[in-house]
Order: sequence, then structure tokens, then C-alpha cells
Amino acid sequence: GDQPTVAKNSRSRPDLAIEALDGALAVLEYDEDNQIRVLTRDDGREVVVVQANSFNVSRLYVTGRPDGRRVEGHDSYFDLVRAKVRAHKEEHGADVGFVMDEEAWGLLFVESYDRYLRYLFFSGLDRWADVKRDTDENLMVCAWAMRYADEETAWRVYQYKGYILMMNAIARAELALEDEDEPLADREIARGIDRIGAFCRECVLADQNDAEQLTREHYLANMLKYRDELITDGRLEEASREDPRNIV
Repeated sequence: GDQPTVAKNSRSRPDLAIEALDGALAVLEYDEDNQIRVLTRDDGREVVVVQANSFNVSRLYVTGRPDGRRVEGHDSYFDLVRAKVRAHKEEHGADVGFVMDEEAWGLLFVESYDRYLRYLFFSGLDRWADVKRDTDENLMVCAWAMRYADEETAWRVYQYKGYILMMNAIARAELALEDEDEPLADREIARGIDRIGAFCRECVLADQNDAEQLTREHYLANMLKYRDELITDGRLEEASREDPRNIV
């Protein structure tokens, strides 16, 4: 007799999801020599597709939210909050009194963590303009949290500012070196060291000793090591200046 047919709308969500994934893998056609590809959607958005083997794939959007989802008509929750801050300033003449509830801060912080995963990945690909943009945005999230949230909420993200400053400074220095502007690269590194030192002092004043120690021993030390490596590799000329370790 006839084989029974399964109506599409009666199939389980897992079955439909796996079929969609199988179809995506078939369309991508695994290329062992080209495991990281940048594809462009019809709307112009770039998507990095990483495929280490024939049965596994991951993707992240280059701009906006890493997962590509839009939030209330905006490319990211970050853009939505920025628009809300601007609207508050326009209505009241200043940003005084701008508030967000705990859930809103939580959504912003989760998205910031996803952005961190993206810029960490992009740093490994030497996509320094993307690293600069993402770290600039996460530094803005830190500034918003410190300005508009209560102290406990703010330090949930602000404690990571030293690391973000380090990655931001490295991205700016690498972009300057790409443009063969060694003096600018040197200034960006010095500025990064200075900003990380200033953050350490903030931590001390706020009694955030763990954050201060982590930042001083790792992120500040990494900046000094990064500069030394650039000189050793011949990418940066050595300039005489006061030892930046004296700033903290």
C-alpha cells in the first residue's frame, strides 16, 4: 500500500531545525583550504562563517549583534540604549535622570559579552578595525553603567574595563602600524598604558582590589610586553621615555 506521508506542520521542531542545518551545510560546501570565509548578505551585512570540518559550522555577524538579531528596529541592544540616552538628552536638555531597570542592564551586559567573544575572535584574524569598534562600544557600555546604574550593577561590567582598554589600545596601535605610522602606534600604546593605570587608581578608590590586582598584574603588564615585542620584532623603534610602570 501507499507509504504514509508526514505533514510538515506536524513535524517536531528538532527535526525541522536539523533539516535546516543539514541544508545550510550542503549549501556552504566545506572547503578544507578555506575554513574561515566572509560572506555578504543581500542587505550588505558581512557574516564570518567558520567551518573547521564537513559537519560543523559557526557564524557571526561582523557588525551589530554577533547573532545578527535586530532589537526593536535597531542593529543591537547597544544601539537601542544609545538612542534612548539621546532621546532623554533631547527631551530634558541633559542625561541627568536617565535610568534603566535591572533586566535592561542584564540584556546590555549579555550582548557586551557576546561582543567580547567576537572581538577576541577577530583579534586572531588581525581584523583590527572590527576589534577597535567592538572595544569602543564595550567601553561605552562601561561608561553608561558607571553613570546611570547603581554601583553594584555597574561593577558587574566595569571590572573588565582594564582588559577592554588593553585590547582597544592594541587595536589602535595595530591600525597605526598598518598605515606605517610608527609615531601614532607608539602614542596609542602610551595612551593605553596611561588609561589602564588610571583605571587601576579608580579600582583602588572604589575598594575593588581584585580588579585592580588583575588589571595591574596582567593587562598593564601585557601592554608593556606587547610594546617590547614590537620593538624586538622591528615593527616599532625604541624611544627613550620614563618607564611607564611608574604611573600606577
